[in-house]
Amino acid sequence: MYTYPETVSEAATLLDKVQLGWHDKVNVDTFDMKRSELCILGQLYGDYAVAMEKLFGVMVGNPESCKYNHAKSFSYYADKTLWISEIMKRRSEDVLVS
Repeated sequence: MYTYPETVSEAATLLDKVQLGWHDKVNVDTFDMKRSELCILGQLYGDYAVAMEKLFGVMVGNPESCKYNHAKSFSYYADKTLWISEIMKRRSEDVLVS
């Protein structure tokens, strides 16, 4: 299991390690941090709750998961513009490398 990242930048770095090319799999046009199937984890794993269990061993809805649900990086509190910035930064780095 991984340590829960506190910032969007840390969360993006974690995804770099566990989900190679994750930034190309996210549709920024439909991206919505307030919808569990369209947030970062929802788009990558099919659903926010599924991703939280796979990455952190946390069952969403379990009282113990409150600290994870309300942390900023992957939750609906996360700033959409910060996530899009991380995605675009990685996409532009891919273009420079190729």
